[in-house]
Amino acid sequence: MAAELIVDSLAGLLPASLRRRFMWRPTLGDMGDLFGRVYIVTGGSSGVGFQVVKWLAASNATVILATHNMPGARKAIRDIQRDLPSVTQRQVRPMFLDQTSILSINKFAVDFKGLGLPLHGLVNAAGEAMGPAGPGADGLLPSHTLVTNYYGPFLLTHLLMEVLTASAPSRVVNVCSALGELAGTVDWGDLSGANLKDSDPLAAYNASKRMLSMFTRELAVRCRGTGTDVFAVHPGFAATNLWHKSLHRYPASRLFNVVEEWFAQHPYYGALPALYALSEPKLQGRGGLYIGPPLMLPLVLHTNVGDYWQGESRSDESCSRLYDATVKLLAGIVHVAGPSG
Repeated sequence: MAAELIVDSLAGLLPASLRRRFMWRPTLGDMGDLFGRVYIVTGGSSGVGFQVVKWLAASNATVILATHNMPGARKAIRDIQRDLPSVTQRQVRPMFLDQTSILSINKFAVDFKGLGLPLHGLVNAAGEAMGPAGPGADGLLPSHTLVTNYYGPFLLTHLLMEVLTASAPSRVVNVCSALGELAGTVDWGDLSGANLKDSDPLAAYNASKRMLSMFTRELAVRCRGTGTDVFAVHPGFAATNLWHKSLHRYPASRLFNVVEEWFAQHPYYGALPALYALSEPKLQGRGGLYIGPPLMLPLVLHTNVGDYWQGESRSDESCSRLYDATVKLLAGIVHVAGPSG
């Protein structure tokens, strides 16, 4: 936070051309009136997800706040209404979703469809770092972190794809990770994560975020012509509770918490790439872009639309292979319909 204040103070000293190139951020002024549009935001009770919910509601959208933390969701809604008195109770609706559970994800999709609402945007913002080493809540997949960060978003997106397509133009925004983009690898012999070791807690996180990035890129290809655009975003180094929720017996988790205290930007700034991806009219028909700061460089300085895919995320063949393998892996648990049905 201290670094962010210094950066913002110094920004005014730069020539306008340099500010546009190195310090540009989308602003809430870039968002139009979203009245009549409906969005789902997972992980919306805190962090970046909360900021996305808040500012969508401020722009008159209807937002489904999807979370396993219902007391936290109710508090989040009270906080939004305290700061934005014009936001009504009907605009932000909490719905239970445990993204560590395949069964809960399936039930959430059924319950949402039962509301009879359109769906103009899905933001997969829920995630965990250095979580429990065991399986998801229902035990159907062996890696808690891979279910939360990859298989959960993959499944939820596909269960809602029919509604997204029927509501087009619509968008899917997956919150990815600069760290995962640089350090994540895919173990093709162990896609479920059964062999991930507790002694290497970052491995599951980085792998899950690499897989989410690859899925995003491939889904964008498969959604071309459907009216649904798919984007990857990353928030930069934002002061969320991601690492605070981690298991603190890991030294790396404690280190990230200390560094975050001094250098991370406010979650509001971390939410801007997702808000931009959801609402910018010029992005219509341009799915497949990666929006955010230039990876691990000026994390708090600047947001851009760029080709930030790294490693296997740049391989069309690998992205398609992972997508098909994921559908096959999940097929024994629940039906997964692709963009074409």
